[in-house]
Amino acid sequence: MESRNYLVGEKKYIEFEITSCEDEAIVITDALYALKKDGITVETGKAEVDGNEIRILLDTDEPGVFLLEVAVTIPPETIKRNCVIRVLES
Repeated sequence: MESRNYLVGEKKYIEFEITSCEDEAIVITDALYALKKDGITVETGKAEVDGNEIRILLDTDEPGVFLLEVAVTIPPETIKRNCVIRVLES
């Protein structure tokens, strides 16, 4: 599982690139995310989509370990990925 470190108070993008294992064109029709801490959802939203890349702007004002769950729809499939976000005191 991927992980990223942030400092409390940072507001920055996390980006993911979606690629085809068979070198085919990718058309993302939807990308949603949920940010959770201790199993409780603290934020949800739509990710920005640009071609085969998705971006999520995270605003980190609370320290701790979060789980970012991302669901990307590439019809007829929906692919889910998780990323651990560690927010550290500055």
